[in-house]
Amino acid sequence: MRILEAKEKTDYEEWLSIWNNWTGKEIFAHPGYLLLYKEWSEVFCAVYSRGGKTILFPFCLREISIDIENGPYYDIITPYGYSDIYLLEQGDFFQLKLDFYEEFELWCTEKKIVSEFIRFDLFSPNIKSYDGHVVYNNDNIVCDLALGSTEIWNQFKPKVRRNIKKARSYQLNVEIDDDGERLDSFLNLYYQTMTRREAHEKYFLKNEFFEEMHNKLKGYFKYFFVTHEGVDVSAELVLISDDKIYFFLGGTKEDAF
Repeated sequence: MRILEAKEKTDYEEWLSIWNNWTGKEIFAHPGYLLLYKEWSEVFCAVYSRGGKTILFPFCLREISIDIENGPYYDIITPYGYSDIYLLEQGDFFQLKLDFYEEFELWCTEKKIVSEFIRFDLFSPNIKSYDGHVVYNNDNIVCDLALGSTEIWNQFKPKVRRNIKKARSYQLNVEIDDDGERLDSFLNLYYQTMTRREAHEKYFLKNEFFEEMHNKLKGYFKYFFVTHEGVDVSAELVLISDDKIYFFLGGTKEDAF
């Protein structure tokens, strides 16, 4: 097993190379995505390979800020979003996963890591076999875009269809920003929403967070703006994997509800 540290140039390049060659790659495993959270954690990736199969586990490592004898101790947490213990390639991973967990546990013991928190991928094959306590948090809305616009429309609840028709009657338009050129407008809507929702201060992400995302994850994000009479009234930032698109952050002007 190799433990790659994102801040080390050679490790970052090896990690990125594995990610780039992964068919079905997930944005939440990109080293550049994890580095967005480097201010409050160290960023690592455990890589375990054998027989043409690879297990990839990206994670954040935090020092526990409590004065304990024989410390410091640490905990592992996956970044904001849907992370996982990723199984690259196809086939039977049963024994490989057992061996990975055994070696990773030895490494954690050596590093005085005492807890782990994973936000599992929505379609994870690992939840049932995870050697830890799994807790249900909430539901997610999933839409299969391969169905086509007619079938997707038919699957919407009547309330959703009414809302879309109402939006069309107000002549709302959707515009796409591929590069983050309208970041100021997005942040204005996003901060309004965070304030209205009384969100924790950690969710008031700074310009630098988004600018680094624009730099490291180009091609793997898009901003969608809804405009009314030339004014941005709602926006969503989505993240893009090979096979999935995720809503990430968003905001809406209150007087446009």
